[in-house]
Amino acid sequence: MSEEKNKPYQVDCEPGTHAWCMCGLSSKLPYCDGTHEKEGTGKEPHIHIVGKPIAVFICACGKSDRKPYCDGSHNNPNKQ
Repeated sequence: MSEEKNKPYQVDCEPGTHAWCMCGLSSKLPYCDGTHEKEGTGKEPHIHIVGKPIAVFICACGKSDRKPYCDGSHNNPNKQ
């Protein structure tokens, strides 16, 4: 995501299909609202199918090696 944020989004997911924003421009972060298409970012949302209710942490800093999920990289000042 393009916007720097110091902590992840905690999301309680209900069963179904979810689209996580990967461009950082959505007005519904961390969910995709289609802005990547309007702005021509070349990025696509991460589609995830949830089978049962679950809490997830979505990366907001853009540094995670497990995007769209947070891996704690926002705590590493040496990682860009």
